[in-house]
Amino acid sequence: MDIFKNSAYPVRSWSDFFEFKRFGMPPISEPQHLLDRVIANLQYYTANYLVVVAIFLLYTLLTNPGFFFALAIVLGSGAYLFFVRTPPPTNQIAGGFAAFSLFVLFYFSGFLFFYTLFLTAAFVLGHAATRKRSVKAKVNNIVNSVASVIGGDNSDEPKYTRTSTTHQNRSTNNY
Repeated sequence: MDIFKNSAYPVRSWSDFFEFKRFGMPPISEPQHLLDRVIANLQYYTANYLVVVAIFLLYTLLTNPGFFFALAIVLGSGAYLFFVRTPPPTNQIAGGFAAFSLFVLFYFSGFLFFYTLFLTAAFVLGHAATRKRSVKAKVNNIVNSVASVIGGDNSDEPKYTRTSTTHQNRSTNNY
C-alpha cells in the first residue's frame, strides 16, 4: 500500500497487525489500561483500520445492488445540496438531509448497511481493545503526548508518527 507510505498515518505491517500472540484481554479491574490500549492502537493502526473499513464497505457495495443504488442517491443528493445549490443549506435542511439519507439507505438495503457499520466498528474496537501495544506503539503514543504539550495543542490528533527511521511533523511549526 504505497499510497499511505509517506503519510502521517502509514499502513503498518499486516503481519504485525494480525500477530496473534500479541492479543489478550486487558484486566477488567483497570479500565484506564483498556482505554490507553484502545487509544494507542487506534492512533498507531489508523491506516490499517481505514483499509479494513474500506474492505467491509466495498464488499457490502458489491454484494448488494440496492445498497449501491441507495448510496448513489444519497451521494448525488448530498453533492447537489452542499456543493451545487446556492445558498448553502441551513442546519434544518442539513438535518433533514441526514434523516432522508438514513431513510433511503434503510429502504433500499434494509439493515445491511447498519449491520456493516456495526460489524466494522466491532472488528476495529475489538482489535484495538485486545491487541497488546507494541513498544513502537507505546513510543509513538509518548511522542504524541510530548509533542502536544510542547506545542500547546490539547487535541488528541497525533502530531508525529513513526515511519521507518524518521518522525514526520504534521504541523507547520518546527519544534
